[in-house]
Amino acid sequence: AKLKTAAPAVLSFYTLLLLTLLVAMDQALSSSRDRGQQARGEGSSRHPHQHHHRNDRQRRRHHPYGGRGRGGGAGHYRDNRRGPRGPRQSRSPGNRFGGASTRSIDPQTGMLRQLGALLGKVGELQIPLEGSTIAESISKNISDLAMVLCNKDNAPQFLKFGATTGSDDREVDMEVVSSEASPRKAEEESGALAHLVISTVSTLPLQTPTYAGLTLAVNELSPKPEFSGFANRCVIYGMRHFSRDLDSLLLDGISEEDRSRTMSRLVHLLRYFTLLGRLSIVLEYENDDLMGTPNTEGLSVAGLLHMLTAASVKSATSMNQLPTACLLAQLVLSTLPYVQDTIPKDFVAEQLLEPLDMNVLNSETYKSTFAPGIGSTALLLKEEQDEGLDDEDEEVDDENEDEADASGQRCDTLQDLLRSVKRLVQSDGKFSTEFTLLTDAPWVGLKAPSTEQPPEGEEALPESPLAYTGESIRLSFSSDCKSVPFILSEGGDESIQAQCFELSGIVFGRLPIFGSPPEDNDEDEEDDEQMDVRKNEHLQAYQKGFGLLDRYFLADAVRDCLLNHQSSVSDAGLERGTAKDVAQHLWSITLLYQQKGVEYGIIEAMLSLIMQANNEGAYRNLFVSRVLLELTRLQPSVMPQALALAVSNIVSYYLPALVPAARDNFSRWFSFHLNNTDYQWPSGYWEHWSEYVANGKRNSRGDFVLRTLSLMASQLNEVETLVTDCLPPGSVLPKFLMAHEPDEKEPIKPDDASMAIERDVEVRIWEKNEDPDSLREYMVGDELCETIKGSHFGSDNTDLAKRWWRTELAIRALLQPATKQHASEREAIERAVQPSEDIAMEQSDSNPDDVLVMLTENIVRYRPLLLGTLVRDAESNDDTADLQGEAKTPNSEQLAIGESFLLKQLENGLQYSHVLLENCVSCVVENEIASSKAVLYWALGSDGDNKNAPSLVKRWWDLAGIAIRIDVEKALDSVDTQDKEPPGGMIIDRGDAVDSNQNRKSLSARNMDAIIQRINPVMQYMTKRVCTLLHEFDAGKNKLSPGMVDLVEGLKICVVATKTLIIRRLTTGADSVTTKEAHELWSKSSITGSDIASICSDQDTSCFAIQTLIASLQAM
Repeated sequence: AKLKTAAPAVLSFYTLLLLTLLVAMDQALSSSRDRGQQARGEGSSRHPHQHHHRNDRQRRRHHPYGGRGRGGGAGHYRDNRRGPRGPRQSRSPGNRFGGASTRSIDPQTGMLRQLGALLGKVGELQIPLEGSTIAESISKNISDLAMVLCNKDNAPQFLKFGATTGSDDREVDMEVVSSEASPRKAEEESGALAHLVISTVSTLPLQTPTYAGLTLAVNELSPKPEFSGFANRCVIYGMRHFSRDLDSLLLDGISEEDRSRTMSRLVHLLRYFTLLGRLSIVLEYENDDLMGTPNTEGLSVAGLLHMLTAASVKSATSMNQLPTACLLAQLVLSTLPYVQDTIPKDFVAEQLLEPLDMNVLNSETYKSTFAPGIGSTALLLKEEQDEGLDDEDEEVDDENEDEADASGQRCDTLQDLLRSVKRLVQSDGKFSTEFTLLTDAPWVGLKAPSTEQPPEGEEALPESPLAYTGESIRLSFSSDCKSVPFILSEGGDESIQAQCFELSGIVFGRLPIFGSPPEDNDEDEEDDEQMDVRKNEHLQAYQKGFGLLDRYFLADAVRDCLLNHQSSVSDAGLERGTAKDVAQHLWSITLLYQQKGVEYGIIEAMLSLIMQANNEGAYRNLFVSRVLLELTRLQPSVMPQALALAVSNIVSYYLPALVPAARDNFSRWFSFHLNNTDYQWPSGYWEHWSEYVANGKRNSRGDFVLRTLSLMASQLNEVETLVTDCLPPGSVLPKFLMAHEPDEKEPIKPDDASMAIERDVEVRIWEKNEDPDSLREYMVGDELCETIKGSHFGSDNTDLAKRWWRTELAIRALLQPATKQHASEREAIERAVQPSEDIAMEQSDSNPDDVLVMLTENIVRYRPLLLGTLVRDAESNDDTADLQGEAKTPNSEQLAIGESFLLKQLENGLQYSHVLLENCVSCVVENEIASSKAVLYWALGSDGDNKNAPSLVKRWWDLAGIAIRIDVEKALDSVDTQDKEPPGGMIIDRGDAVDSNQNRKSLSARNMDAIIQRINPVMQYMTKRVCTLLHEFDAGKNKLSPGMVDLVEGLKICVVATKTLIIRRLTTGADSVTTKEAHELWSKSSITGSDIASICSDQDTSCFAIQTLIASLQAM
């Protein structure tokens, strides 16, 4: 009742939520008091049993076996309190993830959680009621919430903070608030509401103006003097978080995902301070901002930006820390659009923008990793690959390539940000963008309550706009901030180390799928070549109406929403947030623009993220794919059409220029999307794409279609669904669904003798589960050799299959479940292509077993069999060489060839499923049945048989990466074993005086040496083999063929992945080193990009592809 008198006559939705919250809090507090009294024996004098069962009628209403069928015990009672059978026995909580314990939530904590959830809702972008605007609706929400929070009866609950005196809170102990050693104490000193405001500011990217307005409202409406100074507490607490996150980003070695989240929080906090500057809460600008050396205390907003700019320039010029310089530059540039109306233009241009442009982001200093064909994370090749198409098609592709070159797709997001801010600063104060978040001011509608009573009979005095009445606050870094003073002193403090890190997760590549943004001087011309532009108003609005600024801010908002609303799973297995929630937040971005076509920008940004996704970052392929799927379901009238057009443009204009990793990510998303939308895709697309598959020449579009179908099949239990539900009737694509193409010659089948032996081995393994040693003795024995003589395998020893026949028989027998599964799926596809009543009655039973588990378990179990056959075949080959008077192949080389042959048999049997193949290869290498060198022999087409033309395994770099990863792990394990088992079994006492830090560095150096010693031969062979194959594939053109693209980009991927893997392993674990130390160890190794480039330079460099490869490696 008291709250109703304090609130407006018509309560808003948010006020009603808060009323419910307060009632629940009051009930929780009362319940807590009752339980406390009962625990102490106070209060009620009733028998504890009578508290629950007052009469027989109530008792009869209970379930006879306990509440809701749970059984007896505590569940028998409705309110789950202790029952008449005595104390409840302790038991594990009902948590399938094994949580340690269940806890009751403190009423105050529960109330604050609800308040935090309420704060997250107050500024949500929603379609307003008729007759009002979004800003007016948010302003009303702020006003209602502030009046409830600041009511004199509620303020003690919501506005209390550490200081209890009635003096102005500006004298609050800043050392306590900013102390990193006592975050809980700092939160209490600032107050729970200030903590919640800063938390929501940091994580809700589209609501920053709302929280600036709420800060103003609470500061002005809170009871004085006991709760004054709320804005000051928010600023101090916010700067504490800003200092902590900046130190974490620059001085701590954090992962790519954490790097993205930390940078996002910094950008939002800086934006919040800027908006507080518009309200005069924070000092915006003063003439002294340019005087003296930049410092970390008593700063205006302009002074803070100037200090960050100076730190960025020093990082680039004096400290040679370009990633740090780029990170600080992005912080400043991201904030400049929000200070256009408040900070003098000359100051922005001359003191902020120009120094960053000249010293940090110029073309000589900043080398983007997304540079086409050169950058280590590039999305695009330097030029389109040679598709082998007809002359007419080549001519069209050349025109599309010229259009793509002019589209500016080579820019990454940092370069786009610089261009956007330049254009904004040069716009003479006129915003050439429709992005309303830059100018949103929901505080304009806030009114200050009148303190004077109107004379009797007269109307109430008009309310005045709410304004800040205190002195503007200056910004100061917390006292324990280390990074900024360290940079400003140019690394003077030797006890502090600036960490090395990549810009991945902060800077992204961008792909203008729907064309380049229009320039200011572009004429409004019709583009007849663009698909459906004249018929699609939304697409035309995006292409013509969204300039460079609009597209950058839109893509940035999409990334922010995806990052900050990402769903997660708690330790108890509960999902916090869903992909549908993220999709709803994404769609609210459309309310920040006053024109059509926003959905095309959202799709463009999301597909760009999907194509550059990896397993280290926050924007993983599956997560973004799920959100895009939910967004399509959320807006079925606009999203499917826009998505179809995006896919069409990518396939038509970009696929030949995309790097293989980007194409694979695109295929993964497309297969996931089709499988989860009941294959709703226009049949005309499939009919058009089938031409690229059936023309007999390998090309990027055909590879995309085949890869997509393969991924879709791997996600289905019944692959024939693709034929019946996905592909159009009469399509030629079903013939390509399985491993072999229709015109590919089937391998020669063994004769009856070898088939009988293979069948016998299969029975021994899969039906009799014979002992591995016994089966090995049978396979390597002379009896089997006599049996095979004269057969296909025993005729001569010139072919690999005849030299390694025991190995082939053993591995083929082990692959029996996969062989059956493959045959079953092929039959199912054939039935779906040519349905017949007779065939339909003979459908084979589906195999319910997990083929992958069966294969890997038996590969491990029958490891002695495989090793025995390899050694026996190698010995036979040596004997044959002696008889024929030929030179013997060294034993290690002989075994490597045999192991590569074994891997080739795995490929032949499992190529229908990339999941089975990759996992079985991993199993074989981990169990030392095949070496990493053998993996490269096989993957790069060097199998010891010179009669065969070299053939690359599809996505060979993934398989090479598996081998390298296992080698790294084994190298580290060997170091651990040496440390645990000293020579001679002696225990060495190193003494207490040994420097632990030095020991840690010494161990890391030994780890690095062990890794390099193990993988250096592998990397050298891989590099030389790639160069050899590039010469063999060279056709004298200045374009790379598909095979050459696979070689160049595959080697780049392996080098980058190896570096990432080694640094991650060195910086994690008990004996980890800092990221700077790990990078130093890497730079001194012999497998860096420049070292690999030197190996390539020692080869014949006349080949255009090798020149391209060397340039790419040198840029790493």
